[in-house]
Amino acid sequence: MDNDNKQSNPQKVIAGSLDKRLIFGDIEFSCYVLEDETRILGRQDIIRGLSLSRGGHASPVDSAGEMPDFLRQKWLQISISASLRDRAKNPILYKTPAGQTAYGYPAELLVDLCLAIIMAHQDGRTTSRQSAIVRQATVIVLAVAKTGIDALVDEVTGYNQLRIQSLVQRLKLYVTKELQEWEHTFPLEFYEHICRLWDWPDDYKYNRPSVVGAFTNELVYERITAGLPDILERVNPLLPSGSRLYHHHRFLSREYGYPKLREHLSGVIALMRIARTWSGLLILVSQAYPKPNEQLPLPMFDDIIKRGLDD
Repeated sequence: MDNDNKQSNPQKVIAGSLDKRLIFGDIEFSCYVLEDETRILGRQDIIRGLSLSRGGHASPVDSAGEMPDFLRQKWLQISISASLRDRAKNPILYKTPAGQTAYGYPAELLVDLCLAIIMAHQDGRTTSRQSAIVRQATVIVLAVAKTGIDALVDEVTGYNQLRIQSLVQRLKLYVTKELQEWEHTFPLEFYEHICRLWDWPDDYKYNRPSVVGAFTNELVYERITAGLPDILERVNPLLPSGSRLYHHHRFLSREYGYPKLREHLSGVIALMRIARTWSGLLILVSQAYPKPNEQLPLPMFDDIIKRGLDD
């Protein structure tokens, strides 16, 4: 989205409310999750919370493309990275739950700004006038280090529950409790490349070591959608013998999950053809198909199965 669109088309809030604020000690920030899932903090709250002066402008926000006043302070400027400077020049316009338009910054900008403040202090560029700012920045960084800023915003806004509901519904698209007819799914080439990259005997492509199951999870199931390996593990658990009664893919829905598997597998095999080492393959696959960073609490998977995958 270009700057003009950001300034003229406020984004909608999908999680958060006026009375729920992110609190660090005695510092409070309004926080919301926008329709594109950006976690946002109120711009003026960041300035007030860190005791940063805005200067003499009367407008609620500096013009897009200009350096915000609070970053023009000499003691701080040298610590500001090009990325932070660029993001600070381009606040995001959004509409609050009360229907008012306001400007905010992605939540991670607060952390980057606090780190810049602490760096300036460590380099000896602050005086007693900035002691409160340094103290507040330190409080925020220590709090965020334990959990992460996005997780804190998700908890305050209630987006955790919305996200979990979204993940649950997505998993129900992928997986079914009804056993599907067996189809030849993993081409022999998939196992041939594993043997090549591990320098295994040729017959291992047929008589596969049990670790191949872990490799399959790493390359395929863990990268298709969040939570997929965990729920497949519960509908198709390991037997005491160490094997499974069925192939995992027989629990993928034929309307959605199975086609996604075939599509992903085709891409992985293309990368396997050009890989020269196993570690090289993992790098290629991680770049092309990064693992989802969303997670569900483990008990949730049992609850999904109990309530019904197809509800």
